[in-house]
Parts: sequence; structure tokens; C-alpha cells
Amino acid sequence: MGLDTVELVLSVEQRFAISISDQDAEKVETVGDLVGCVRDKLLAQGRSTPDEQMIFEVIKQILITENGIDERKINLTATFIDDLRLD
Repeated sequence: MGLDTVELVLSVEQRFAISISDQDAEKVETVGDLVGCVRDKLLAQGRSTPDEQMIFEVIKQILITENGIDERKINLTATFIDDLRLD
């Protein structure tokens, strides 16, 4: 995981008030993987069933505002390294 990806994970953790372990973060390759990871963490905290579309939209906004990613490139199958060019 490069610096951009680490910063993304930190932003997501802060936004959703969750903690993503280094082991879990290393498994995240796509936007969809990150959405699933956030969903699982929220469920583990006993929160009501999270809306995956809402999670996706929040992650999308983080990628646009903090990483300057073109929103047309952001979808659930987009990989952080190859498709979104995060290091």
C-alpha cells in the first residue's frame, strides 16, 4: 500500500468512525472491496445494516476531493493502483 492508499484508508476510518487493521487494508484492491470492508466494520460495531450505496458515495467523494480522481473512473470494480493510479 502506498501513501495515497494509506491516506484514503485513514480518511475512510475517520468518516465512518471505524478502525481498519493493516491486515484488512492490505486485502483491499478495489473500491468494492473497500465498501465491503467498511460495511463489515460497521456491522461488527452493531450498527444497523449499512447502506452500501451510501458507503460507496462517501468513498467516491473522498477520492474526488482528496485525491483528485475523475468521478467517471470510480466504480465498484475500479482498482486503486491500476485504474485510479493511487500509489
